Amino acid sequence: MISSELFLNTSYLGQLFKKEYGCNFTECVNKCRIYEACRLLLETNYRVYEVADMVGFPDNRYFVTIFKKYIGKTPSDFRENN
Repeated sequence: MISSELFLNTSYLGQLFKKEYGCNFTECVNKCRIYEACRLLLETNYRVYEVADMVGFPDNRYFVTIFKKYIGKTPSDFRENN
């Protein structure tokens, strides 16, 4: 959708994005989502599945997998130990 709005080929846009930011677009979005999830887990009492949905992960299992990839622990462990 972004590439069509900018009238660029998706592959070319991906290359430009990676060159500028050092990661691909999906990784960048996921990092932003996980950063916001960390904030919500520490500052609110929302349940993990609610936080997942709030940051754009409707599939809770996928959210936990991505969270663990970037943070190194599950969302529940992160909340308990911070």
